[in-house]
Amino acid sequence: MSKENIFDLIALINTTDGNPDSIVDAVWGAGYRKPERSANEAALLTIDVFFEFNAFSIPARYWPETWGSILKNELTKIAMGEDFDLDSKQVAKRISEAGYVKVMTNDAA
Repeated sequence: MSKENIFDLIALINTTDGNPDSIVDAVWGAGYRKPERSANEAALLTIDVFFEFNAFSIPARYWPETWGSILKNELTKIAMGEDFDLDSKQVAKRISEAGYVKVMTNDAA
């Protein structure tokens, strides 16, 4: 991601209230996505997410139900980071380093 694009991402994150859900909704809504996954990668990501939800005893009614919600969960984990640092520069850096780029989307996931 170029410096210009990372500045756009930082500016976008700065428009939120700093809540992880708000950050993810803004980034997702602006069309930032990772490149398409292979079927194997998609299956492994889904299994990973379900394992984590189960391990933390999250009731099944709160589990992701769509591929889009699996991807948003992945973005949430990236945005929050290991240390839950929600500084806009750090969040933008993590999102960029994870391979997210702005794309044209027409999904409502």
